Formats: sequence, structure tokens, C-alpha cells
Amino acid sequence: PAVREPWRAGAPLDETDAVVGHGPWPLDAPSALAAGPGHAVPAAVTAADIARSVQDWHDAAVRAVAAGFRFVELHGAHGYLLHSFLSPVSNRRTDAYGGSPQNRLRYPREVVAAVRSAIGDGIPLSFRLSAVDGAADGLGIDDTVGIARALAAEGVDLIDTSSGGITTDRSTDTRVRRGFAFHADFSRRIRDEAGVPTATVGLIVDPVQADRLLDHGDADLVLLGREALDDPNWPHHARAALGDDSHEGWDVRFGSALGPRARTLARLAAAGETPLSRFEG
Repeated sequence: PAVREPWRAGAPLDETDAVVGHGPWPLDAPSALAAGPGHAVPAAVTAADIARSVQDWHDAAVRAVAAGFRFVELHGAHGYLLHSFLSPVSNRRTDAYGGSPQNRLRYPREVVAAVRSAIGDGIPLSFRLSAVDGAADGLGIDDTVGIARALAAEGVDLIDTSSGGITTDRSTDTRVRRGFAFHADFSRRIRDEAGVPTATVGLIVDPVQADRLLDHGDADLVLLGREALDDPNWPHHARAALGDDSHEGWDVRFGSALGPRARTLARLAAAGETPLSRFEG
């Protein structure tokens, strides 16, 4: 690793980590720029490194197909390598992979082409983007619309819309305010202006909220992370909240037990009984 675990704030590794065998891995980036104060300085990749990396992406996609995956997403947000090439904050190269927006897009486009050739036309390919860097001189939504349009032309089927992550330096922080469905404006703009289906993420906590995001045209897909951590059965509960309480969508091992349970709960509710009835009166 290059940093500590998320539950330890993702802080840079130091000598105390090295003592217990958690020394940092070598880091690669488009340019030799640290992610923020105290972070390790990565090595700037060479043209040969880039070519080898593109082949690695292709080979990984081949393995994913062989393993039976039916959906592939490339993580090009949050400071990952693809994002680092896209953003002028982290990409200060002067060769064919840096400088102009077209050059900064070159490596991600090569990766997309390689992965698409590996997975064929029958598997959806998603690309996660940080719609805005939230840093001085970083990517803004206008830039990202153009990037999304170019990626779609290369074979991307879906843009997964997130934000931030290019730097840990918050002295010029202009990231979007965290609120309910706080990426929906970005996913809508990319969907409308780049002409590519989008997914939206970020504090989507309620099935009706998720359903209305789709109906409103803010995105074509809603993706969940922390909600699934809190409630692994969120999709099933969402179906029930939106009117389908049949339990037919559950694994039969669970649905066969939960269906009768639901009917029993409905009978008790109709009789005016609650879990606290025995303690009342």
C-alpha cells in the first residue's frame, strides 16, 4: 500500500508502518508529483511502461471474461492512474501523453480500446469519472463532458459519475457539497450533453429517491456503496418499497421463509398488534 487503511484516515505511511512490515509499494503516475503534503513521490511512467500497462489492462479483462463477469468498469476517478492522466493537476507531461486535453486522454482511450477488444461487444463497459477535481486548475464539468463523449466513441457504454480525489491538498478545495444525490447534476449534464448513458452515486439512501432520479432523467442507473454496506438486502427492500413485496426476487432459500413471515406480520398489523403489545395495558 501507499497509504494507511481508510479506517485510519488514509494517512501516508511512515517509519512506524515500516517497522511492522508495511513499507510503501513503488508508485507510478504520469508525473513525479505527490498526491499531497507528506505523501510519497511517485515515479513518472515511461512510454514503455504505458504500453506494458495497456497490455496488462487487456489481459486482466480477458481473465474477467473467463471468470464469468458480465459487467466491467474501469476506475478513472479518485486519483487512480487513469484519472491521474486525465487531470492537469497530476499530469504535467510534455510528450504525447500530456499537455493538451487530447494528449491527456490518450492513455485512457488506449486502455478502453484494449479492454473493449478483450471483452467483445456483449459485455457492458463502464468508466468511472470524477466529474470535477475540486482543485485549482483541475478538471471541471465542461472538461468531463468532452472526456465522456470521447470515451463513448472509443467503446464505453456507461459513465459512472463521481467527483474529487486528485489531491489531498485542501487549501484550494472546491469539491461539490455533500448532500443527497450530490452527483445527480453532473450525471444529468453528461447524459444530456455527451449523449452517453450515465450512473449516479452519492448519498442515495431511499428507494423512492433512487426511482425518481431515473424518472427525472438525472441518470440511467443508480449505484450504491455505503447503503449496501449498511443493508446488503437494499435492492430487495427497494422492490418492496416500490410495490413488489412478493419475495419472488429473493434466493429461494430466503424467500420461502420471508414470504410467510411477511404474511404473518401483515395479519398481526391488521389486528392492531405491535412488537410491544405484550408490554402495554
